[in-house]
Amino acid sequence: MAEEKKRILIADDSFIDREILHHILENYFEITDAKNGYEALDILTKKELKFDAMLLDVVMPLIDGFSVLQLMQNNGLSGIPIIMMTAEATKENVRRAAEFGITSFVSKPFDGEMVLEKIHTLLDIEPRNTNLYSGPLKEFDINDTNIFIGRLTGVYKDYLKNKGVSDEKFKRVSELTRILMTEYGSQFVGDEYEPAKINMITTAAYFYNIGYMTIPDRCIDFPKKNESDYRMFQKHTAAGAKLVRMNTASSCAYFTSVCTDICMYHHERADGTGFPHQLTAEETPIHAQVCAFAMQFDEIFCKLDDFTRQNFNIAISQLAVDTGAFSEEIYKLARECKGTITDFYINRFAQG
Repeated sequence: MAEEKKRILIADDSFIDREILHHILENYFEITDAKNGYEALDILTKKELKFDAMLLDVVMPLIDGFSVLQLMQNNGLSGIPIIMMTAEATKENVRRAAEFGITSFVSKPFDGEMVLEKIHTLLDIEPRNTNLYSGPLKEFDINDTNIFIGRLTGVYKDYLKNKGVSDEKFKRVSELTRILMTEYGSQFVGDEYEPAKINMITTAAYFYNIGYMTIPDRCIDFPKKNESDYRMFQKHTAAGAKLVRMNTASSCAYFTSVCTDICMYHHERADGTGFPHQLTAEETPIHAQVCAFAMQFDEIFCKLDDFTRQNFNIAISQLAVDTGAFSEEIYKLARECKGTITDFYINRFAQG
């Protein structure tokens, strides 16, 4: 007999956020929605369903998350494990949540793996086996994924063409990611970084900025013109991840996972001061770190006179001025690939 799924109540006024959470959770849990705080209280008061956990938005119209907590406490509805959802876990929010015995937060925009990890920890259950990096990819998976990649490439190239933007930079970043990930993968025994997986990571790197398709041009061209535009610019990471995650086919799961990581995390920094989740190097997937490095290295290296090893060192030195951007592991990896990288750029530009 199949194990009965635990049930989670989602209380959030944003339809989009509820849909994203459904996409993240529906394979593992039964989900019930509440469009606002009053609806959540009504569902809980009726007691028609037993909830194992609740995801509660802090900021909602009519009645906010903390008022919901207070009314739950006043009406004997406490005792349900709760995770608060917020765009910003401020000290005040953390303090107020702690008054109700709540210490768990998830940030918006959502990271699927983090949401699942928080819920599994909250409910003290073993996480489902979502390790996509173990075992070789099957031929069917590769073929199915290539069909999806072809469609995604067509959509993205049409967007770039309409904007009059060449995709040459994205191709270079993609190939530089291949060089670095091939060297990184050579340090492992087994199929964790088999050629088929390196190929998918390489292709995923091409789409790192696909989230640009969803935000206004002014926020791309002049992201720091004002605070509002910069916040909108920052949303391209989650937007890109959401576009890729629209494919829920299990046969495409590996590519979807690594491409989502790259879209979501290519602006994170080793010291944890990046966006959207302020992850450190230890918390950021290696393929996302490598793609982020490839983006910035390419921008600097292409501006130098020629692609000598001396200019390679200059490019690395210029990157290192921004202390905290990349870990020493990434710089070490790049130095180990110095000859391959310089040869690639020489050949690439010789071909025009």
